[in-house]
Amino acid sequence: MRALVVIAHGSRSEAANEEFCRLVGALAPATPGYARVAHAFLEAAAPSLPAAMAQLVVDGCREADIYPLFFNGGRHVARDLPALLEEVRSAHPDCRLRLLPHFGAWSGLAQALAAHIAESGGD
Repeated sequence: MRALVVIAHGSRSEAANEEFCRLVGALAPATPGYARVAHAFLEAAAPSLPAAMAQLVVDGCREADIYPLFFNGGRHVARDLPALLEEVRSAHPDCRLRLLPHFGAWSGLAQALAAHIAESGGD
């Protein structure tokens, strides 16, 4: 099975974490190349990336793409996520993992933001 794991920072606000989970749930039908689409949090909420991957492996996942839903390539993207990925690789050596570029690196982001601003009533 091939899975997509969308990871975000996580919040102490349960409402904020639930909003992220709904977004990931809505993403699943739009990404038919993945048998499963799951969520994970870097900190402040569960599941962590290691916990989410452990469950996916139990469910039969043998390949997963990890998508960081972060705007900037700061410390979490540059250091923390690669370290977590190595931890998961060590725990599940038979599962092929790939870290996708973070959301903020997408070349279409400015256009998407402009469209959202326009839809929100801005110029």
